[in-house]
Amino acid sequence: MAVIPVKVDQENLRKLDMLVRPGVFKNRSAAIRCALKEGLEKKMESVPTLDLSGIGSVVELMLRLTSKGVDVIGITSERTAVEVVSEGRQRL
Repeated sequence: MAVIPVKVDQENLRKLDMLVRPGVFKNRSAAIRCALKEGLEKKMESVPTLDLSGIGSVVELMLRLTSKGVDVIGITSERTAVEVVSEGRQRL
């Protein structure tokens, strides 16, 4: 299990303690893990999933073409890769 330091405001800390004190959760960490799990599962439901079925045949074709010297993917940009990646991270 990983350890992740998290800052919690006083109101949420009070709520955590209200669940720990009567024994609903063994400790704050258990309460946070439960809330995190439920929150992530709920959030994941709203994120569209990619259908990757059939992608294998596309990759296989690309590999065959590449082995024959065909340039199957060409990406051109005036920006560097670092700039493109950094722009994507700012959107999150």
